[in-house]
Amino acid sequence: LNARAPWHARPILLIITSGLILIAVVIALTSSLLSNMRDRVLANRERTLANLANMLAEQLDRSFQSIDLIQTVVIDRIQAKGVASTDDLVKEMAGYDTHKHFNDLISGLPYIDAIVLTDPGGRLVNFTRSWPIPVVNNPDQDYTAAFANNPIQLSYIGKPRRSPITGQWIIQIARKIVGPN
Repeated sequence: LNARAPWHARPILLIITSGLILIAVVIALTSSLLSNMRDRVLANRERTLANLANMLAEQLDRSFQSIDLIQTVVIDRIQAKGVASTDDLVKEMAGYDTHKHFNDLISGLPYIDAIVLTDPGGRLVNFTRSWPIPVVNNPDQDYTAAFANNPIQLSYIGKPRRSPITGQWIIQIARKIVGPN
């Protein structure tokens, strides 16, 4: 056979070459299609995650607004009772009516674990978990130390931790109430 035979003289070689070229084209197109699909899926997931992050941020913002509103209501109640000193705070806010009022405030807010009212030394004045209020003096609370160490600090958001009572994860959110004494 002549080494320089025309293309039709080697049909098997032509078929094999055409098949290899066709396989290469199919692989290239499949790779391109898969890459394009992957990019679209990633972009879609990114959009979904961004939307979810925005919704969670809005929900968290509403939660903080409702906590701020509850704190404002508690402060308004303290001011309405004419509390001017720590002794007044204990005398006016340690009663069952305040305990009941606090429970009414958080009854529709399952993300609020408890309202806790303490004096400047960390002694429990009133809270929503039980009645009668147990005698608890915990000056080592993070917010008590933060307020004592920084007189101009009016609010405190603690680090997440487990509640010693419920075992649930909590974040302490505290506001200092400043009065004449």
